[in-house]
Amino acid sequence: MNVLGSENFSLIADSPGGIQKLRAMILQLAVTGKLVPHSSKEAPARDIIMAIQEEKTNNSQKKSFRPSSSRENDVRFDLPLGWELVDLGDLALLVTDGTHHTPTYVPSGIPFLSIKDISSGKLDFSNTKFITEDEHNEINSRCNPQENDILLCRIGTLGKPVLVDVKTPFSIFVSVGLIKMPRSVQISRWVKLALSAPFLLEQYENIKAGGSHTNKLNLVDIPRLKIPLPPILEQKRIIAKVDELMGLCDLAERQDADAEAIHARLVQGLLSALLASGSDQEVFDSWARINNNFDMLFSTEDSIVHFKSSLIQLATMGKLGTQRENDEPASSLIKQIRARKTKLIDAGQLPKEKSLSDITETELPFKLPSRWAWARIGDLALKTDYGISEKTFEMLEGVPVLKMGDIQNGSVILGGQKKTSVESVPTELYLKPNDLLYNRTNSAELVGKTGLFEGPVDKYTFASYLIRIRVAEDLVIPQYLNLAMNSPSFRETQINPQLKQQCGQANVNGTIMRNMLVPLPPTDEQRRIVVRIERLLALCNELEKLLQETSAFKETLSKALIGKRFDISNGAQKVAEKNAVEDEDSEVLCI
Repeated sequence: MNVLGSENFSLIADSPGGIQKLRAMILQLAVTGKLVPHSSKEAPARDIIMAIQEEKTNNSQKKSFRPSSSRENDVRFDLPLGWELVDLGDLALLVTDGTHHTPTYVPSGIPFLSIKDISSGKLDFSNTKFITEDEHNEINSRCNPQENDILLCRIGTLGKPVLVDVKTPFSIFVSVGLIKMPRSVQISRWVKLALSAPFLLEQYENIKAGGSHTNKLNLVDIPRLKIPLPPILEQKRIIAKVDELMGLCDLAERQDADAEAIHARLVQGLLSALLASGSDQEVFDSWARINNNFDMLFSTEDSIVHFKSSLIQLATMGKLGTQRENDEPASSLIKQIRARKTKLIDAGQLPKEKSLSDITETELPFKLPSRWAWARIGDLALKTDYGISEKTFEMLEGVPVLKMGDIQNGSVILGGQKKTSVESVPTELYLKPNDLLYNRTNSAELVGKTGLFEGPVDKYTFASYLIRIRVAEDLVIPQYLNLAMNSPSFRETQINPQLKQQCGQANVNGTIMRNMLVPLPPTDEQRRIVVRIERLLALCNELEKLLQETSAFKETLSKALIGKRFDISNGAQKVAEKNAVEDEDSEVLCI
């Protein structure tokens, strides 16, 4: 079976992480001799090894080639005829690393490279530090990187190889390994390719498991890495084929990126047009354009997330349903809430509040339907309260304390909370169903998250960096207010402007929150909006689930295709099928 045939190539590429899988598979096929035809007429890899040993002898270096023991102890697959499996130390003139001390840096001089300058897979001199020529000469007395040598990441992203392709002198730090390649035979590109293959990545993991530091590849282990070595002419054919296939992967990535960008712009454009629609006819026309292209538009999880956000925005703009003339206008609700609060304050059941300023025309984010009104959160809430500052603990008894991480996607997640003692929780700070919790302190992107508490009565409390909002539920539907406070326009117009002057931990406190504006429909329309949006979001969740199942199916199919040749395990592909090759007519995955 030709796993890399054009149809299979596309199937694998379209699966989740497909391009990355293809790259790994190409490299694994390359180093196991399954990418191009073999020829028994070519000089075997042993000749390369002997040439390297002769160069070492001429340089007064010890011979170290042990092909038989290497193959007997570590072979995981049968090599094609003429190949050898050897220690990396047998192919290198020297394996070392950079200086173990931090040099003295100067404004200009000889570039000094560390792991950050090669972690991209290429030499990067754009942000290097510099050392003096004298210090460079001292370092390079034991470590002298030259053109066609190989650098290897020893810390962080283990094993990422980089071919030295410049004549510019430079020095390296201890985090970078140096593999000094022979000059008698040109095998640097092959060794660099082999060091990138899953077969080698698995060895790096095994070395770590054998006792090395979690994020470190010990220098003594590098020469013991096993490298499959083909004849020199076959190396050139394999490298050419790998370059060709990697070019196809690059093209597929660019096409995917372009397609994703075009798709994202299209979704953004149509949803923006819908949000900007003024008249009923414009809204109808915008919905029609989306409906006619729904399958194409909402074919990714990101587009569905964007769609759900737009639905919430439309709902709180009055564009998701129709208004009814017999609904009591929102302006009347605001007056009723104020009257009720005044009565409770006079009865001593609520503390007196500071009056909120009148709403000005310049504050209004957008135009509302005729029976709607803009209102400050403080005018809608019967009360707003900060939570407790008591420490919490892992304990069986006590009161669970909700914290900012418990507010997710408009909901309050119950379970797993730490607790505080019953005595430390004031009666008035126990939560009741349909209380809203607003996150006032966090990183900028998380400040302002609001969630609806739907737990039991008087069993939970909340931390001091949350604010509880309690409303008169017969006038303001808590689920609607939760939608409004989680809408894109609320964050853009009410929260983000408060964050512009802040850095690090941001804080949008209770006073600021009480002055924030929300669009308020009549009570009955609030109920209709909540019912409709819940149904629509449920349908979106079903669509997301279907996309995830489709994605999972593609991934399973991709693994099945790759699994014909490889068993994918622990991030590396282990060869599972023997491939004894005796001549150029032997079966390989040639494309």
